[in-house]
Amino acid sequence: MVERIPDSVTEQERWIVKHHIDTVKVEYRQTGTDTAETYVTLIAGKEKVTWRDTTFNKVAQLQLGYNTVVSPKYGVRERVDARDKWEKANARELAEFKRLKAKFEADDGR
Repeated sequence: MVERIPDSVTEQERWIVKHHIDTVKVEYRQTGTDTAETYVTLIAGKEKVTWRDTTFNKVAQLQLGYNTVVSPKYGVRERVDARDKWEKANARELAEFKRLKAKFEADDGR
């Protein structure tokens, strides 16, 4: 039986799962005469990331109420946990794969 490899996860998905957000800031940046983009800054202790709102909306959700909470979207935490567990169990093979991939991509004479 072949082991099923869990779906890969993005840096943003991994970040939102691994951090407890204590501050959320929203900023609108003018991109043209009549256009703007929305950016969300998430602060977790001394760490901070800023994403466009479209990226934020793919991986997280704001739960408004007495205390506003940022949490991963449904299923993101499980996917990140499954991928982390798989990567840990296959660490040696993954390291060898990355080493060989870098070697042969560098030697590719195209």
